[in-house]
Amino acid sequence: MQLEERRIEPDELCKIWFAAKSNDIGNLEEVIEKVNPPTWQLEISLMAALSVAAGQGHLELSRYLLERGAKIDSYLVGEVLGVGSIPMTDLLREFGWDVNSLSPVALAYVNF
Repeated sequence: MQLEERRIEPDELCKIWFAAKSNDIGNLEEVIEKVNPPTWQLEISLMAALSVAAGQGHLELSRYLLERGAKIDSYLVGEVLGVGSIPMTDLLREFGWDVNSLSPVALAYVNF
């Protein structure tokens, strides 16, 4: 899918970040619907929001972001493993993350 080049306004970016931090799906939905078609900047912002939400333990907001296409990257996995949330780890696995992709050294630092 080709993403649009339109830039997201700074106030919209702030709404995404604050929504992720405060577990506010309503504000997040508002911004996502406003940015249609999706832009590359929205895609990156949703990934950052997912890392914030997962690090805060916001399970439903994290699910919402994953359902809207936020991608799982190594930074997100580090956040989730650092928090030691089994439900959040299960959520990542549900959306395609393979726990076997971690090295044995990385598993030694998991806080479970």
